[in-house]
Amino acid sequence: MTVVLLGTNTLKRPFVQYEICESIKRGNAVISVHVHNIKDILTGQISLKYNIHTVIGQYNDNSPTYFDNHNDGVYDYKIDNGYENL
Repeated sequence: MTVVLLGTNTLKRPFVQYEICESIKRGNAVISVHVHNIKDILTGQISLKYNIHTVIGQYNDNSPTYFDNHNDGVYDYKIDNGYENL
């Protein structure tokens, strides 16, 4: 299983996209946890919820691969009590 902690820019990062695609190739289940509305300990800023309908790669025919097509579950850290349940 692969757990992706989704911040404002997580799915835009090439290395994150690469790791998610490799996890999918291995047949791992992929779940995501939104970590918005949590203050950054250093800056005090709160991140925004990110759209999971984001291109993370391409299929062999060069058509786009969307994260939400491979996501086996979407959770919210605050609403789903991530501190206790993660």
